[in-house]
Amino acid sequence: MEIVNFYEKTFRQIPGQDNPAFMTKKEWDAINQNGCILITKQQKQKLPYINCGKICVLKIEPTEYSEEEETVTHLGLFWELEHALLFAKTFIDTH
Repeated sequence: MEIVNFYEKTFRQIPGQDNPAFMTKKEWDAINQNGCILITKQQKQKLPYINCGKICVLKIEPTEYSEEEETVTHLGLFWELEHALLFAKTFIDTH
């Protein structure tokens, strides 16, 4: 599992062809990966996440139909990129 860093863009600002959340299981298998950790900018501060951070760490899991099934799990919210990257690396190392 790799870390994909789009911390300067929100999830919706990532072009569809570059967003790993829209890859199918077949595409993941072709690159010999089982998903990734995606780092993005938080879209906006909303309840219950007000004042919790500005950088999201998301886990992307492969599915057969990425357009129809949920592939994203929110793992954490951080103020500093270095902390988000450290968390993502630790998550990968322990799972």
